[in-house]
Amino acid sequence: MELIARILATLPDTSYGQVFIEVPSDQCIVPIAAPQGMTVHWLLNSPQDAPAAPGDRALQALNAWAVEWMADHLTGHDLPYLMWVGCHGNLGVSERCRDLSAVNGELHLHHPHFH
Repeated sequence: MELIARILATLPDTSYGQVFIEVPSDQCIVPIAAPQGMTVHWLLNSPQDAPAAPGDRALQALNAWAVEWMADHLTGHDLPYLMWVGCHGNLGVSERCRDLSAVNGELHLHHPHFH
């Protein structure tokens, strides 16, 4: 969480976007300051409640976000997407990042498998 908080602290006040953080317990949820146009979403992946592989909740959120917000790449918007994606241990997340990179030339993706 510390790295995410530091990244958010460096963003301009005019930044706009979504932050999805997957945690194993609600005890891991801590306040994180973000620019006014940014929303922090906490994704609970509790082994007791709904067991899923680490990163699966983040993958679901990334997929839903991409379907809703990246479809406009076909309309030629003029702003690039900038994404930091963790969960490098989840194969589905890595594959989705590869797919997003392949279809959107305006995507600046920061992920351990894509430098």
